[in-house]
Amino acid sequence: GGNNWSSYFKVFYQNKATELNSYPIIENIKMKENIIKITGIDYKDTDPHCCPTLKKTWAYKLEEGELVEIKK
Repeated sequence: GGNNWSSYFKVFYQNKATELNSYPIIENIKMKENIIKITGIDYKDTDPHCCPTLKKTWAYKLEEGELVEIKK
């Protein structure tokens, strides 16, 4: 079994909270100008729920007061 844990990342901007996503493991968060980059480890389709192995980067930008994911 597992305990179904995960990490959440919220950004607070002008009295509004935005929950960006649920991340298995967050390793680093960087912000430069209007871009937030989150690096971490996510699940591959073949990973057991205990052990994510996929290195990944998520990026968001501030656009008209809203956080928008930057798709690659």
